[in-house]
Amino acid sequence: AIPCTYFAVRGYIQRPLAGRIGLLFTLGGCQGLVGWWMVKSGLEQPKNEYAVPRVSPYRLATHLTSAFVIYSGMLWTTLSVLNPVSAAMEPQ
Repeated sequence: AIPCTYFAVRGYIQRPLAGRIGLLFTLGGCQGLVGWWMVKSGLEQPKNEYAVPRVSPYRLATHLTSAFVIYSGMLWTTLSVLNPVSAAMEPQ
């Protein structure tokens, strides 16, 4: 995040792109929190000594969904950098 901030402040990254990258960094941090929340559900004391620790399937699905959202955002950002929309194509 520090190099990204440096380049954004110096003007090497345009403002809309810097906003998207900042959002992706924030979503990545939230992904870490969701992952911790997911793993924490599997660390609860088992009901008996033969029980296998398991994570909640709902938390696992939340973690996977947030990963898909982040991946989609990264793909969208990459494609918009590689193929920018020209001024003639933008709606008035």
